[in-house]
Amino acid sequence: AQSVSLELDGSLKRMRRDDATGVWSVTGPASWRGKPYRYVVKVWAPSVREVVTNKVTDPYSVALTAN
Repeated sequence: AQSVSLELDGSLKRMRRDDATGVWSVTGPASWRGKPYRYVVKVWAPSVREVVTNKVTDPYSVALTAN
């Protein structure tokens, strides 16, 4: 990914990548706990030969919401 953001409460929180591990992370207040969220990921898509932005769910989540 070129960039990853956390979409929460209608706004984007920019995430940071740890170059040693490749893990993206963001730290926030306790009020974020239990709120619906998704990731906004900017990646190179070879199928269309351009950078695209995808809104995706957390692959480690334990529940999903509609839309």
